[in-house]
Amino acid sequence: MQTSESTQLRRNALLFFVQILTALVAASGLTAAAATDAAPPPPGKLVNAGGYKLHLNCTGDNKNAGPTVVFESGASGISAD
Repeated sequence: MQTSESTQLRRNALLFFVQILTALVAASGLTAAAATDAAPPPPGKLVNAGGYKLHLNCTGDNKNAGPTVVFESGASGISAD
């Protein structure tokens, strides 16, 4: 009977160890993910457009041509909104 109890005790200790190890690995993964989730700032700058904040990103080097203006809806919106 003694070997059965000692086998059960070892099995419980191993199960406890595996649970603790799994929790530590999960916690370290969450910590690493939180550290890398910070998105880099968008290019360009915010400008005041009639009381509204407009994100402006000017690119290109042709100073003699007229400006090409492209409006993009953000936050998964569509232009019909």
